[in-house]
Amino acid sequence: MTEPSSAVAELQSRWHELCDLDRARAVQSILETGVSLRKLATHLNCSASLLSYLLKAAKALVEDRELARFGEISTRELVRRTGSSRGRSTSKAREAIAYDRECAAIQASHAITKWLDEQKLTYAERAKVLSQAQLLNVDADEIVLGSLEGFLPDVPLDEVIRIFRPSGLEWDRANSVGWHSEWLARWSLHGILDDVIRVRAFEIASSALLLVVPSFVLKKRQRRRDKRL
Repeated sequence: MTEPSSAVAELQSRWHELCDLDRARAVQSILETGVSLRKLATHLNCSASLLSYLLKAAKALVEDRELARFGEISTRELVRRTGSSRGRSTSKAREAIAYDRECAAIQASHAITKWLDEQKLTYAERAKVLSQAQLLNVDADEIVLGSLEGFLPDVPLDEVIRIFRPSGLEWDRANSVGWHSEWLARWSLHGILDDVIRVRAFEIASSALLLVVPSFVLKKRQRRRDKRL
C-alpha cells in the first residue's frame, strides 16, 4: 500500500473526532485531488460504501444538514431526505443497512482487538489466532446451548466471552494459538450474531493488525541503519 498523502494522514488521525458531515466534507475534498474512493477507504480502514453513504448525506438540504449537525436527526435520516422517489428509497434503504452493518462491524472489531490485548498474545500469535478463528467459524458446527440459546442476545458480550472459554491451560505455549483460536471462534460466533458483521469485523481487526509494526521489525530496521552509518 502506498503512503497516504498529508491530507489523508490528517483525516486518519481526526476521523473519530469528526461528525459525519465533517467527514463527508473532508472525503469530498480529498477525492477532488484525484484519490479514488476505494483507495481512500483502504487508508481509512472502512468500506467504500460507508464513504459513499456519507457523501450522499452531505447532499441533503442545508436545513436538514443543520438539524443533523445539532443531533436532531440521524445521518441515516439525512440520507433518506435527499430523495423521495421509490427507486431511490429502495437504494437508500440498502445503503442504510450497509452503513449500520459497517458501524456494527467496526464496533465488533474493537471488541476482538480488546480481547487480543487482554490475552497478551505476541504479534505473530495474534495473526495466527485471527486466521484460524475465521476458519473455525466457517466450518463450525452449532454448539449445543440448551436453555441458554434463547437468552444469548440479551447476555452482555463480556459474559458471552466468559461462557465460551474453552477448558484447558491457555498458557501452554505449545497449544496457546489453537486454544485462543477456539475461544475467539466460539465467542465471536455467539457474541456477533450477524454473519456479515462478524466476517467484516474479522477483516477490520486483521487489517488493523497489519498496520502495527512489530518491535522486532523496528529493531531490525534500526540495526540496518546503524550498519550504514
